[in-house]
Amino acid sequence: MANRIDPPIEPMPGTIRWVESGPEAIHLDPSRATLIVRIGLAANAIMAQHHLARAARARTTEAGRVRDTTASLVMSSALTMESIRLAQENRPAVEALAAHGGMTPDFLKRVTEVLDEQHPAWNALKRARNKLGFHWDARAVERIVREYERNEKLVWIETGEGASEPVLRLAADVLSTALIPETAALTTEAEAGPVIDEWMDRLNDAMMLMFQFFVAATYGFLAEVGAESRE
Repeated sequence: MANRIDPPIEPMPGTIRWVESGPEAIHLDPSRATLIVRIGLAANAIMAQHHLARAARARTTEAGRVRDTTASLVMSSALTMESIRLAQENRPAVEALAAHGGMTPDFLKRVTEVLDEQHPAWNALKRARNKLGFHWDARAVERIVREYERNEKLVWIETGEGASEPVLRLAADVLSTALIPETAALTTEAEAGPVIDEWMDRLNDAMMLMFQFFVAATYGFLAEVGAESRE
């Protein structure tokens, strides 16, 4: 344990419940504590992106709403996929901690579907992570771009009333089609909205499963090290 003694970390203003421990929670097993922080990084990232995706639906212009919703959905999916990879790489340890943290067998069965790559959102998650979210893969994007050669007219850029920035419309359409191919033939938000909502529900289910899985594992770790709940 480091000899330096720093001030205690206190909960932030507005917090009503928290769990705390002394530094021995790290000192006793730094590798295990690091794993818990890593899954905490993942859980925080996917939950933050989840809120951004929901907020995107409140944009006042249709073009901005479609752009922000689709882009947020892709980023949420990519982060969820990264979280799944982290869980897969550390599966026995995380599953044991999550069970210790109160995860039920029924919940574990649903998480297993995700970790075994059998969840209904799996293919979209994989596309988002490997081709769309972090890389904008040329081959994957060009395949969709070529499909738009069949359109009589293309809108490349548009700006809504009261908007401060333009929407790169064709890029937004291509991203939506690449992530959710079922939207390819749908030209209006009224048509595409229900399809996007259905996929958002699937992706959100996978995302929340991973978030809750990681929270349960964190509680399991905290129980192991004798951390204390406060109010």
